[in-house]
Amino acid sequence: MRTTTLALVIIPLLFLLGGCGAKAVDKTIAAGGKKLAATELNRLVAGNTLHMEEYGMEATVECFTDGKLSAANSDKTRSVGRWQIDGQEQLCLRFKRLGGSEEYCSAVYQVDEQYRQFTASGALIGTFTVTEGTSKNQPGAGAAAAPDKRQAAEAGGAAPAPGRQQAESPAYPRPLPKPEIHAETDIRFFYVEMAKNCPGCNLAGVNLEEANLMGARLAGADLRKTILRKANLRQADLRGANLAGCDLTEANLVGADLAGADLTGADLTGANLNRANLHGASLEGAKGADPGNAIR
Repeated sequence: MRTTTLALVIIPLLFLLGGCGAKAVDKTIAAGGKKLAATELNRLVAGNTLHMEEYGMEATVECFTDGKLSAANSDKTRSVGRWQIDGQEQLCLRFKRLGGSEEYCSAVYQVDEQYRQFTASGALIGTFTVTEGTSKNQPGAGAAAAPDKRQAAEAGGAAPAPGRQQAESPAYPRPLPKPEIHAETDIRFFYVEMAKNCPGCNLAGVNLEEANLMGARLAGADLRKTILRKANLRQADLRGANLAGCDLTEANLVGADLAGADLTGADLTGANLNRANLHGASLEGAKGADPGNAIR
């Protein structure tokens, strides 16, 4: 099952843990959080073990110096994969058997001994701490030996003496090949899953076209200019939600609770508002609004 599988790779279905959008990263910066550069990330991860927690889920990820990784979650389910630091100074993880082997990348901020992962939009994915070494390498020189030997062999020279390894940062793992399925596909999947139960969330501008959000709990959510074209919002709780400028063309809003919602400038062309609760909702400038049998 897709959601169970993705859970193993420590990617949460509720993509915005502990905050929404840029608010989460802003709070981290205000708390003294420092974004790690590529060299710092590589030094932190290569040859070490990450203890990750995302939305109450825990996992251990061993990141070997050759770019491979081994992961196990709290119920001992295991997976293997690859890791790298990309050109945008992000930590990227890919798990062989999971989610079509897509690559998941995040910027990493340090707050004391904790490291926080954020998407490009500033959404918090999760946190982790680091233990030096892995099950295959002892902390110190052994953790950096593999890439140095490989590079020396490729250059036709002798490998550096083990005593020098501790002072040198491990080499970057080689770039991973591009996945056949782009990460954007799964980012959309996460947003759709989150939108099913996320009162007060910031989903402004997100593309949720044709999403099945029947019965979704989105009271007070920020949905300004969100694309909900042909989305199924039947019986959804949208009380007090900000839907200004939202694209709701041909959306199914049958029985949806839109009491007090802001639909200013929204496009409701072809939307089904049968039995929708529009009490106190603002429809100023809304396009194609046909309340029909809606409750006013």
